[in-house]
Amino acid sequence: LVFDWLQLECERPAFAVEFAEARLRTRIGPLSFKMRMDRLDRLPGGELILIDYKTGNNLSKKNWLEMPPQEPQLPLYALSIDPVPDAICFAQVRPDKMGFIGIGREQLLDGIEEQRNWKELPGQWKESLELLAQKYVDGDTRVFATETPFGRTDSLAPLHRFAEQDQLKRWLQSKDLDK
Repeated sequence: LVFDWLQLECERPAFAVEFAEARLRTRIGPLSFKMRMDRLDRLPGGELILIDYKTGNNLSKKNWLEMPPQEPQLPLYALSIDPVPDAICFAQVRPDKMGFIGIGREQLLDGIEEQRNWKELPGQWKESLELLAQKYVDGDTRVFATETPFGRTDSLAPLHRFAEQDQLKRWLQSKDLDK
């Protein structure tokens, strides 16, 4: 898996790893965060690409475009760096899928989709995450309905695994554990 990933990296245009496993601190509204960013690459033209390694299968860049972002990890990293990077992306490292999945001011890598509103996005992230942080501090901890990978939209879907019960039962039956 590592060899395959390194092959993909070798095929990329020139870049330098600016930071790896960098510790970040940021403040969003009344909340402070300590984080560890996987990687920040610098291209020969000076562009910065924030990269977060993932082995998951359901990676989506659309979650960064909703306000507040449904997956705020990379937007938080981006807001913690000065200057804000020119792109954010997942590095998907799986035996069946390898590549980058992200957004940026332009297509700096295969898999990074150009966002015409890139200059406005960091401000939108900051504003919406500060509002969310303030609501949390004020005691508003409601769980909002979000569609799960299983199609559930009830308000408790992020907290339970009811939708997975059928899959688990089928798996247990296939193993015939009673023998």
